[in-house]
Amino acid sequence: MAKKKKDQYVGDGSPAERANRVKVLFERWVEEGLPKEVELPLGRKNSKVHDGKSLGLITMPTSLNQVLLWTAPEFGLHKAIGSKRYVSLSDAEYGSTAQAILAAINALKKAKKAKRPPPKTEKAKRVAAVALAKRYMNLAVGLSKQLHEQGERLNATERDLIVERGRNELLSDDLAQAQRENAALKKMLDRKRGKLRVVD
Repeated sequence: MAKKKKDQYVGDGSPAERANRVKVLFERWVEEGLPKEVELPLGRKNSKVHDGKSLGLITMPTSLNQVLLWTAPEFGLHKAIGSKRYVSLSDAEYGSTAQAILAAINALKKAKKAKRPPPKTEKAKRVAAVALAKRYMNLAVGLSKQLHEQGERLNATERDLIVERGRNELLSDDLAQAQRENAALKKMLDRKRGKLRVVD
């Protein structure tokens, strides 16, 4: 019985089997959606595949060249396909597998792009800017109205205070007048009492 190589896991199989497992896995993701731990970068066709460890994610390949070297032990893909023949679209025997893999990648890319909000056109930007300006204008008008109402309330309170102060001053004058009159009456009474004593 031949010994397995150190880097070969049980179930690695041949390159053709590994390519088929990638195909089955990607097609399942097309139907069920990407797992949350897998990222699909867009706009990186020629970028080097990385395992996403810095982000805690597994980066999915976006081209057949990247599929060639891709591994994902978390999904049972411990060893890369490793041979271009099995990801070649023109290969008579394995071209259909490569085509299925590429179709699944493109379908996943399309699904991810569809979730992105469309870029705003110049017209949409102008409309948004006008709407924002109107919003701020309405806020400014509302604030100005509130300040005006508060000012009116303060003016009314100030007028009430002035009237009340005037009333208090009048009451003080009346009190002073009453006190003076009372003092004059007291003096008159004292004089009359003095005369009465003299007559007696």
